[in-house]
Amino acid sequence: MRYNLLSNKKTTDLLAITQKRLATGKKVTSAIDNPNSFFTAANLENRSQDLSALLETMEQGAKTIETAATTLKSGEKLLQLLKASAIAGQENTTKKTTIDLNWLEDSNINMNKVATTKASLISKLNSAVAGETIYVFGDIDMGDEALTVKDGVKLAGIQTYLEEHGYDEDFDASNTGSLSFDMGSQFKSGVTMGNNSSLENLTLSMNTEYTGEDVAVVYINNKTGVKLRNLDVTLTSHRTNNQSAYIGAISSKINSVVEMSGTINIKASGGSVQGIFHNGYNNIPTLNITQGAIINIETTGNSSSALRFGNIYSQGTINIKTSGSLSHGIEHLNNNSLSGEIDIQVTGTYARGFRGNLNFLSTAKVFIESDWYTFEGTNSNISAGAIIGIKNSGQTSYEVYQSTTSNLLTGNINSLSGNSNFTSSTYSYDKFLEELKEGEKTHNIGTFEVVNPEASLAYNQLLEQYNMLISDSSYNGVNLLLNQNLQLFFNENRSSSLTIEGKDATAQGLGLEEVNWYGVEDVTITINQVDEAINKLRIFSENFSNTYSTISNRLSFTENLINILEEGSDKLTLADMNEESANMLALQVRQQLGINSLSLASEAANSILKLFS
Repeated sequence: MRYNLLSNKKTTDLLAITQKRLATGKKVTSAIDNPNSFFTAANLENRSQDLSALLETMEQGAKTIETAATTLKSGEKLLQLLKASAIAGQENTTKKTTIDLNWLEDSNINMNKVATTKASLISKLNSAVAGETIYVFGDIDMGDEALTVKDGVKLAGIQTYLEEHGYDEDFDASNTGSLSFDMGSQFKSGVTMGNNSSLENLTLSMNTEYTGEDVAVVYINNKTGVKLRNLDVTLTSHRTNNQSAYIGAISSKINSVVEMSGTINIKASGGSVQGIFHNGYNNIPTLNITQGAIINIETTGNSSSALRFGNIYSQGTINIKTSGSLSHGIEHLNNNSLSGEIDIQVTGTYARGFRGNLNFLSTAKVFIESDWYTFEGTNSNISAGAIIGIKNSGQTSYEVYQSTTSNLLTGNINSLSGNSNFTSSTYSYDKFLEELKEGEKTHNIGTFEVVNPEASLAYNQLLEQYNMLISDSSYNGVNLLLNQNLQLFFNENRSSSLTIEGKDATAQGLGLEEVNWYGVEDVTITINQVDEAINKLRIFSENFSNTYSTISNRLSFTENLINILEEGSDKLTLADMNEESANMLALQVRQQLGINSLSLASEAANSILKLFS
């Protein structure tokens, strides 16, 4: 019986263990069961749990990338719409053949710098500071009001604005800014220049009855750095008699330094008028004519001259036409270097082609019709190939000579016949006049394609929608398209990671901005910018796709690794349910047999007791 009791107790203990294994499904639930298996399985389970947490982060990171990629696809569609909008705007144009105030306002010019009346021009010039440009629009009658261009200020016609913004390739507005002066008998010039001041793309005209000197349409007195470019200057003097005092279209004196460029047309009429003039023999000013410049000077009147200046340095073309008694083409007072082309036509009693000491360093053509000295008081260098035509009193045609070599003309000359440095030439006066005409400046008002303002508005609205789309591309607080980065870790000790660098996919980041198209060229520039932006978005999409593939690969790897870890842990701790079930059945049979055996033993004892009863 004792043995049966002990055996039943062991069976009961085994049943308890088996029942626990069947209930928990594990054969190792604590270190008591199997220390080695328990702690090994715990480590495996801990790593599995850590990786499971990382798995969620990786999945969220993949969703962040997926959000950015989806946004980029939609963004590209919007950019395609932007391009289509720009192309439509390029086709939605109006032909402009004149410039008006609406044109100016639409072109984004600062209207505070545009003068359209006498009062506004005077006011704006008075308040202008160095570095500023005041634009003249339209025809402004200044009456007897004179103007002063202060130091460092530029006074220009609206053509300058076209040039500054690239509109001049299609539209010529060079004759839309003009100033007219009527000074009467007052001692007044039209425009007085300051140091480093500029005049350009203007038409200037002045009437004067003044009989003194030091009056000009453009007056420069003891100033340096003055620049004149693309001007039409007309001086009309009502003096008919010769005067000892001279006035000029452009007058400079006392150490002034003047630069001329572009095309400058000068016309001066009246007694003793000058085209470009320096009065006096002391403190001589300097005139620099730049390479490529074309200076056309025409003077009409007794004692008139085209170019009478101190120091003259020219690399441009000078075309001169003078007519009148005692008129002459060029007279210089000091140093000179005329390396550009010089064409001179002089007609009149006692007229002279040029006076003084001149250096013609390149091709010169001079035609003089006079009964006086063709060249007076000369000591001038004439370049090889120079053409000189002379027509004296009584002659019906010009005698034309060509210089065979560089040579020096000296003294007073009224004929080149017999000069060994010149040979008779077939070059004709008619040919000379034809070439002069070809050199005259002409104005061509072209046709300019102006984009409908509604096109810019439609483009800007689409651009705003694009920016909103990019701003909304956020997932879990991260927007990869707003230059925000995302870092993902792939293992439990954070030694393996990947940083997804964000991109600036905003309109500004792609080089796009709001537009205010004016010309078709503006739209073309925008279309090119949109094409570049689309290419950038496609590159962004490709980069994100590659990153997404990397993360997807790590996700699959981590999921498989978690399964392996869990499987390893289970092999160490999970019970074999088939085995445990069989054990349970065997133990139950053993327990029943033990109980029966104990019952038989008890009955045997009772049988023995009955023997004594």
